[in-house]
Amino acid sequence: MSTKKPAPAGSVTFDAASIAKAFEQVFTDADALRAAALTNLANTGTARSVVMQSQRDALAAKLGANAPEVTQLDSAIADNTALAKALAAQGAAAAQPPVTAAADETVVQGVVRDAVGKPASGVKLSLAQPKGDVLATTSSAKDGHFVLRHKAAAKAEVPDKIEVRVHDKRHPTPVELERGANGVSFIAVHLEG
Repeated sequence: MSTKKPAPAGSVTFDAASIAKAFEQVFTDADALRAAALTNLANTGTARSVVMQSQRDALAAKLGANAPEVTQLDSAIADNTALAKALAAQGAAAAQPPVTAAADETVVQGVVRDAVGKPASGVKLSLAQPKGDVLATTSSAKDGHFVLRHKAAAKAEVPDKIEVRVHDKRHPTPVELERGANGVSFIAVHLEG
């Protein structure tokens, strides 16, 4: 004889695993859409730069290369080109598969930016126990992104609190954070000066 009570009439039951899988698929699809949208914006920006360059060349032929209107257009072209490159980089990053962690693993992903918000590459970072041993090290990539991974030794406890140390004089203070619920934490590092 079963002691499980039937659901009351008119109620709905849910399978948590199915819901979690459906949400995971929604987020994966959203990442793909975001990557495509960013790539499309980058392509539009590149095309806009080409049109602006044609307008600039025609204006320079008419007014001279040093005319204020031409130099202003040069600045707008440079800004637009930089934006298109940044959008392309973000599109490429969004196209990457999501970072995951095993049950015995701690992962910190993030981005390092300088004082004006540009990606900072080659910045050394380490994952450590607060005021303790270094568990993993890496350096930020060209786009400023990084991933630090630490797998707990057999039968060792996975730390709840972790510390990210930035080995750069522009960020002297370690950042303490809680291990993410799924083992993955995100941090944005902003360098000073």
